[in-house]
Amino acid sequence: MGRRHKREYGTRKYHDFSECNLQKAVEAVRNKEMSVHKAAERYGVPKSTVNRKVNNKNVSNYDRPPALDTTDERCLVENLQVAASWGFPFTEFDVRLIGKKYLDKKGITETRFKNNTPGTEWAKLFLNRHKDDVKIRISENVKRSRAAVSEDTLKSYFEELKVTLDGVLPDAFLNYDETNMADDPGKKKVIVRRNCKHPERIIDHTKSSTSVMFAGTASGYCLPPYVVYKSEQLYHTWIEGSPKDTHFNYSKSRWFEGAIFEYWFYTTALPYLKSLGNRPKIIIGDNLASHISVKVIEECEQNNIRFVLLPPNATHLCQPLDVAFFRPLKLKWREGFGRMESKISWVDS
Repeated sequence: MGRRHKREYGTRKYHDFSECNLQKAVEAVRNKEMSVHKAAERYGVPKSTVNRKVNNKNVSNYDRPPALDTTDERCLVENLQVAASWGFPFTEFDVRLIGKKYLDKKGITETRFKNNTPGTEWAKLFLNRHKDDVKIRISENVKRSRAAVSEDTLKSYFEELKVTLDGVLPDAFLNYDETNMADDPGKKKVIVRRNCKHPERIIDHTKSSTSVMFAGTASGYCLPPYVVYKSEQLYHTWIEGSPKDTHFNYSKSRWFEGAIFEYWFYTTALPYLKSLGNRPKIIIGDNLASHISVKVIEECEQNNIRFVLLPPNATHLCQPLDVAFFRPLKLKWREGFGRMESKISWVDS
């Protein structure tokens, strides 16, 4: 937790004066109202400090330098502004985690931070240093169920999307979405006794699932799928017989966490988008927190890629893959699972 107390003057031997008094002393000397000695005596500022400020000598900051240099802080501020303009602003906690990533990436171990993670006080001082560019505000969260998505929200989204699509060709319009492929063949119509109220079918396996990221363009081109298993390691037998150029990964949760999404973006989406040259490109997907990062933002800006986020709770209406692709895909998936289950049953019998 950040410090709340305010230090009283007289509790340390150096810089024991206010900036206001220092400024008054310097102005008095520059306006020739009094000498350096008298100004220092009247305003309680060391004579050497007044003299240096008047002559603009050795006027660098007396504090320890910030953990991030000026260039890194400026870059972080710009990315915070871009993320907010996309409708996905970062929190103070996110800023601290990003600060840790910067330090780890540069191989810097900051002794002032626990586990190299900036604290709340650092975040507050960082925001204060850049208060002219960014500020903390209470966000307006839209809480509505999928069925209650307003017509105005959808109209506004499609009107803005129309403007964003200006000048973008179909092969440069990339849509991505992840889905779960379960090993459960689903419910079936079965024959049971007439008065049976709860027909049950025994399944001799767990209802586990695997996450798969799909991406395709408006021109009909499909990028290689990206598969994430729920595991602590990846077995070579899991990738045998896979479609060409398919990428594989694993996580404890099987979800597309921040690092995994970045890896998909760099290995699958970005190479294709870069191959289209410098013309405008669009990548559209849902607004999950794990799908937005500083690295992704920077790459999009450098390669003329416009990142479009779908409205909250409206993927069933606005997500092209969800509406037109996943349903027939999962029907075929379940049919294949059902046929495999039937073959196993006949072999066992």
